[in-house]
Amino acid sequence: MKIVEIEEDRIDEKHDRACHYLERFVCWMLITVAVAVCLTLVWETRETMHLHNKRLEQDLSMQAAFQHPRSRPEYFMP
Repeated sequence: MKIVEIEEDRIDEKHDRACHYLERFVCWMLITVAVAVCLTLVWETRETMHLHNKRLEQDLSMQAAFQHPRSRPEYFMP
C-alpha cells in the first residue's frame, strides 16, 4: 500500500510540475504580447505625431510665406 501511495504522489508531483511550467509559460507569453502591443502603440503614435508635426510645420511656413512675401517688386515713383 505504501508503495502505491508513493507512486501516486510522484505522479501528482509530475503533474503539478507540468502545470507549473505551463502556467509560467502562459504568463510569460501574456507579458510578452502585452509589451509588444504597448511598443507597437507607442511606435504608431510617434510616427503619427511626427507626420502631424511635419504637416503643421509646412502649413505654418506656407502661411508665413503668404503673409510676408520675400520678393516684392520695387516701384519707382518720381
